Amino acid sequence: MQNHMSDAYIYYQENLKEEFPIYYVYWSQSFRDKRDLHYHNCAELGLCLKGSGIFFIDNQIYPFQRNTISYIEKGHPHIAQSPNDFPSEWIFIFFDPTFWKLTQLPPNSLLTINLECSQLLDMLLQELSETDGHSRACVGHLLFLLSVKLGRLHSIKDETMLFADCSPISSAISYISQHYQEEIHTNTLASLCSFSTGYFNQLFRSITGLSPKGYIDSIRLMAAENYLINTSLPILELAQQSGFHSLSSFNRFFLKRHGISPRQFRNNYEKPDSCKVSGPDKL
Repeated sequence: MQNHMSDAYIYYQENLKEEFPIYYVYWSQSFRDKRDLHYHNCAELGLCLKGSGIFFIDNQIYPFQRNTISYIEKGHPHIAQSPNDFPSEWIFIFFDPTFWKLTQLPPNSLLTINLECSQLLDMLLQELSETDGHSRACVGHLLFLLSVKLGRLHSIKDETMLFADCSPISSAISYISQHYQEEIHTNTLASLCSFSTGYFNQLFRSITGLSPKGYIDSIRLMAAENYLINTSLPILELAQQSGFHSLSSFNRFFLKRHGISPRQFRNNYEKPDSCKVSGPDKL
């Protein structure tokens, strides 16, 4: 992979093989400044294995979490952001849709959580690790099925994870993703976007469907869920590290969202099957 600077975005040139233009990488994603928006010379499929955060794609925001599937069109600027102390982990697949004749792919980038797509991605990764004479045909068929499924999801507007044009509040969204563990004041966020506090509150809700505080609490809750699933930290400690300043408020917010306590969530959680493919070390 080679990178070059354009006038506005970073360009990554993926070196796809002419006879088999597809490959995958494991990637650990921490915080990246929105100025690191980049695009590729091919299409990109992603599967979030662990963690949470936000995806900037063009001028839109997609919150993501474990099991989120991303599809990014060739040439579309994007960047993922996750907290530095809890990076998300991904598998990214780069491929040439023209070579594989994938005419059913969505006309726009998409993020979704879908069991069938996850299963197809898992089978695709297994085939990419095979070296027998059948893998090429299997890869082509699986890519076709994925393209049809993703195109269908887009056609029925499966976009519940999508915010509207976020460019007016992108500085605030980016700041929240980096500072959610700290106390965040709405006037600070408004100042970052060069708006009055009153107008910023209205605009933020119109774009995200949430108040700034509601959005911050949602990001904090996603961080707490990651700690519950992936660490053995005491509930009080993980609540504090996620930005909740009292255990009672954390428990109340968690119960309202999930209908069970954080301890029950941890006890009931079943570890997902990891992808069966053996790939390179995470970059």
